[in-house]
Amino acid sequence: MVSFLVSYHQKEMKMLGTIVYINQRRGMFAVQLETGAYSVCEHIDTCHLEVGQHVKGPLDFGGRQTLYNIDEQEQFEVSVEWTEVTLMAARQALAQFE
Repeated sequence: MVSFLVSYHQKEMKMLGTIVYINQRRGMFAVQLETGAYSVCEHIDTCHLEVGQHVKGPLDFGGRQTLYNIDEQEQFEVSVEWTEVTLMAARQALAQFE
């Protein structure tokens, strides 16, 4: 059982993505995953994010997660609200916060 948990955790930490949209006013952002799908997250940390930055972490799991900003070389906290959705679904999700 422990072996399964370790390998599962390592797998989820390898999910890469690129920030494609940020709503600074609401603290929400969308990430295009390496699979082509999108995740929408609430930014609950104090670090600065920018469109185009590359992030890594459990982007395909909902709830509070720690991500790693590859460009800034720092960790930050998010709440992953929608995972592995289409571009249209990500836009609809973000529109709720406009």
